[in-house]
Amino acid sequence: MLRSLVGSEMCIRDSNNTDNNNSNRTEIETENDEDDNEEEEEQEPDKNLAELQYEQLAQLDDDELWDDATRKAWRSNVNKGIVKKDWEVNRPSLYDIQELGLVPLSRTVPSFFDIDLDGNGRINKREYLLHATAMMEMPTGLAEKLERQHGIKPGDHVRWIGKFEPPWNPINSDNDSNNINTSSNVAVVRRFGRDVQGRIFVLVASEGHVGPNVTDVSFGSGYLGRKVRVQDVEISDGSGRDLSVRVEQKELSAAAVFSMFYTKVQWQDGDDQDLLMLFAKDLDRLNLTPLIPPKERAEPMTRERFVALFHRYRFQQELFHAVVSLRTKDEIAKAEHGHMTSCMGSKYCLNPQDIKNFKLSLRDVAGFSQEFRRFGRLTMQKRIGFANTLALIKAMLARRERRHTLGENKLPPIQIPTPVQRLQASATAHEYLNSAGNFKPIHGESSTVKVWSAGINAVKISNLSSETLKQPRVPVLGYQNSTLQLVMFPAAEGLAWIRFLEQVATIGGGWGSDSRSIEMGNSSVGETESILRAQQVYVNDTTARENGHGFVVVTRCDNSGVLRLIVKASMFEAT
Repeated sequence: MLRSLVGSEMCIRDSNNTDNNNSNRTEIETENDEDDNEEEEEQEPDKNLAELQYEQLAQLDDDELWDDATRKAWRSNVNKGIVKKDWEVNRPSLYDIQELGLVPLSRTVPSFFDIDLDGNGRINKREYLLHATAMMEMPTGLAEKLERQHGIKPGDHVRWIGKFEPPWNPINSDNDSNNINTSSNVAVVRRFGRDVQGRIFVLVASEGHVGPNVTDVSFGSGYLGRKVRVQDVEISDGSGRDLSVRVEQKELSAAAVFSMFYTKVQWQDGDDQDLLMLFAKDLDRLNLTPLIPPKERAEPMTRERFVALFHRYRFQQELFHAVVSLRTKDEIAKAEHGHMTSCMGSKYCLNPQDIKNFKLSLRDVAGFSQEFRRFGRLTMQKRIGFANTLALIKAMLARRERRHTLGENKLPPIQIPTPVQRLQASATAHEYLNSAGNFKPIHGESSTVKVWSAGINAVKISNLSSETLKQPRVPVLGYQNSTLQLVMFPAAEGLAWIRFLEQVATIGGGWGSDSRSIEMGNSSVGETESILRAQQVYVNDTTARENGHGFVVVTRCDNSGVLRLIVKASMFEAT
């Protein structure tokens, strides 16, 4: 636990609580004088406040509250000074994101080595007193950095978000319009400050409040107004309205999250196409893999599977548990001790190390989350949890964007077969369908030649998205009431087949009466049949668990006008 310096500050009025004496004053002058005297007695501080603080930091008080390891490892005392390890027990380095230029956990305490002026590895009394004197000033550069980090500057309105009631009194003076508080929940900021422990405060305008004559804050003695912890206020307007980003739970539904994740590609011929699925590379680049069960990663993640997996608002919960599961034993122990991380013991909270474990950029998260930028933590419950979850999603999208290859989402125009190539395909198909030989398979296994035929109106059309081929518009032909799938390449030719079949369907009286029956056997192109269109095709039979390569042709009987779709392929068992 964080050692308290209550003993050293017991004479200083708690700046975050209202003064009961002030609130109970009456209009009787004698009672006012008595209350003022009592307040002065309560505010009379110990003149050696810094020395008392040093003595408490150098000694391990309340031994029964510390574990055996801490007691045995304690090496500091008042005479020899405070060693670094014991210093960190009192003022732990809660998180380190200095690359962002943020002030850690609202604290501005310099490092141990900056205070240890002689470099002997111990902070002695003289060095601590010099440090305490330096902390009584607020550097201009530090104040400007805090203003940018917290989005608060002098003259801004802030609203109270701490526990209990606001500690300030509203100002209704017409003489100073900049300091008028239109709501008891709102106050006007005067400046930033800090105490000897490095904790950040803001001084706000408050009617009738005057600081003590001796204090350990950089506001100086007798400051006018009320000092409040920076984590207890946030930027607002004069009416106390919440100006933070509000996110509704419906924006984090499985369907809504998927709509932010799925891939969009652009064809160089000007056609944009959205792929309603997430491929393995998307899961990796978004770092969604820890959220997806291993058995669900084998195939592209469709919208339906994603929604079923995170139905309905489970994505926020699964994301939190996935991140927490990456903690090491030491990190788990730190999270359970309130003073060791920026979450300060909160259960549903993520600290910067969690973000690093999840392979997200701290800079991205700080840019999207106000809470993380201010305090280095992400609260994952209640309404603020919605906003922080959306911040994580945006950071995941930024991660994927940085891993995109230049031009990866811009695909070249699809090559369309020339008329000569189509004629050659028809000739090759006619020879293959009327021969007993096998079409050479792409694999070395032995294959079985199979033939399917049916009337043209038994054809059904669907679409297939291929990660390998990067062709979202690959059409799939098949037979009704059948699990046979025919995939054509290139995709443009498949689209041409769809248009061709749609036009053929408008030919009156050209349909065979047995068109809905699928025949298997040695069907071939008859002497009275003409091939209207032919194409090399990939065949997949999901029922027989077979796939292969062959040809598909559309034929028309010259005598009867019957149209047939014939497929012949060398099939082998799917692996």
